[in-house]
Amino acid sequence: MANLKVEGVDIDATGTVDGRDVSVDGAKLDTIASNATADQSDAQIETAYNNQVSAGTDAEITTGTETAIRRWSPKELKEGIVAASGAWEPNDVPLGSLLASGASFFLNGGAGVYLSMSGTADDAFVLNSPLNNAGFLYDGSDLSIKLHCRLSSSGGVGDTVGLLLDYAVVKAGDNSTTTVTNVAQVDTDVSSEVADINFSIQMSTMTGVASGTTLMVTVTRNSTGAGADSFGGNLEIISLELIKI
Repeated sequence: MANLKVEGVDIDATGTVDGRDVSVDGAKLDTIASNATADQSDAQIETAYNNQVSAGTDAEITTGTETAIRRWSPKELKEGIVAASGAWEPNDVPLGSLLASGASFFLNGGAGVYLSMSGTADDAFVLNSPLNNAGFLYDGSDLSIKLHCRLSSSGGVGDTVGLLLDYAVVKAGDNSTTTVTNVAQVDTDVSSEVADINFSIQMSTMTGVASGTTLMVTVTRNSTGAGADSFGGNLEIISLELIKI
């Protein structure tokens, strides 16, 4: 019999077909999907995947030539991006971006301007500076302000300049009215400083805040209050910079 054609009836095979037990093989086919998922837990599947797909490395991101599939955790991805793009550095702070309270801007004799803080009044300046810089997220580093300045007249024996620092490193969700840190006065000996000759004053360290977005600063010259400085002339600020500690 070359061909067998059966229509409209069921076939109950009690033996084998070509050596195969059709009912046993059919039962196996019916349960392939359920058995495949039940045989391995989520953890086993994850382990199997991790064994096949290597974790990415900072070096691979930096080089940028690897074409094989890699796996990353969010933490590893962030670290890799930072490694590839470089470290965060503070923004520049132009002198003209400062707001003066009592202090005054004057045209410099040569070029540019300077900010003068009187020796007879508690002059101050303020600044607000964004912390994220050119695509780099602020990394929570401690900061400091360095003032490049000069005196209106030469210092004398025992002369000091006293500066008070109030600051806030503000992040999303903070109350920017109350998030303020008061730092002890920085007293700088200016007894040997000569008029119109530049020198630097570095302010106290400002403690960094993870996820901070804005730095708010007030610097006040203490010329009249408790612990007032002793230099009677003006402190003239030429420029300032934010420093990563």
